[in-house]
Amino acid sequence: KSITALCFLFPCWLDCHGRYDDLRIPISHRFQRFLWDLGSCFPLLLSLLQSPREVTSNKDYWVPLIVAIIGLVIAIVLFILLKFVRDTFDKVFKYMVVVLVGLWAFGVGWMTFYRPFKIASNGYFSAWGALGLSVMLAVEAYGISTDTGYTVL
Repeated sequence: KSITALCFLFPCWLDCHGRYDDLRIPISHRFQRFLWDLGSCFPLLLSLLQSPREVTSNKDYWVPLIVAIIGLVIAIVLFILLKFVRDTFDKVFKYMVVVLVGLWAFGVGWMTFYRPFKIASNGYFSAWGALGLSVMLAVEAYGISTDTGYTVL
């Protein structure tokens, strides 16, 4: 139960999305996007670790765990490159974002339509959140306009 509480207390994707709902964040603030991806992976990892015996004995849990770890590693590497090696970051950013979207598209398909998160849970929502945030990062990386010209009253 304490791990489930941590899932809600940790700044996960819903909390971040509520605070930073504008897609047009300046390029200098791209680190916020990486924090979003990191925040969306932690509830997934924590929910997988709720029953370690089931995770280690059931091969269906290995795919979500590997997808979450790879997503975390990519986000951390991009964050480090952004902060310390900007020219390398500019070269690899668009490619790594495509890898993130593909990774989470595969991961969401496996986790929510096959196993282990067929029912709505922390893992279910954090998996979809990670895919959504990866797509938002790709939209920003490729400069796709999200402005429809309509004003919502």
